[in-house]
Amino acid sequence: APGHEGHTFEQTFLTAAGEERTIAWSTAPIYDRHGNVTNIVGGGLDITERERQHRKLQASEERLRAAIDASPVAIVEYALDDTITRWNRAAERIFGWTAGQVVGGKAKHQPPGREAELAELFRRVRSGEVYTGVESTRIRSDGSTVDVAIAAAPIRDSSGRVVSHMALFADITERKRQEEELRASRARIVEAGDNARRQLERNLHDGAQQRLVALSLSLRL
Repeated sequence: APGHEGHTFEQTFLTAAGEERTIAWSTAPIYDRHGNVTNIVGGGLDITERERQHRKLQASEERLRAAIDASPVAIVEYALDDTITRWNRAAERIFGWTAGQVVGGKAKHQPPGREAELAELFRRVRSGEVYTGVESTRIRSDGSTVDVAIAAAPIRDSSGRVVSHMALFADITERKRQEEELRASRARIVEAGDNARRQLERNLHDGAQQRLVALSLSLRL
């Protein structure tokens, strides 16, 4: 019909063997010398494998998203311009900000005065390094601090180029508190032992002196 424009669409068919195939169709009009459409020509491309790979990729992304959301540690993804592109539920719980408050902006949980530390960590991971066990301090939305253990890894595209990086933050505040209590307890035990040793030395010294004086008097008598 006059004014017909070509277009593309996809259809799914079953083969004689019962196999499902997806075809991508493209159509275009054929005009006569007066500009009237006389015929429609179309061609189809079998995109079954491409669609299968696409569905597999989608399923994989869904599993990854579910794992990130269910993770007990905070997972934060940073773009190359330092903006946050991913902020999971554990990050909301540990730091207090919701994903809507941080995604698309710079890090809110970085304490003031620690810019050099953050820049160095970003430099390391964006150069391709994977690191774990970096202990530091971050802040919560209420202004309180939280001790964290940080691990990070670069994210690359199909060509191997680093396009972002992902950081994991484990809340180790309770562990640090217990370690501090243990150090204080050990210090108290050592101090008590030193005091007991000094008291014993004084007792031994004083007792020996008294016995020597008594023995001297006895010999004189």
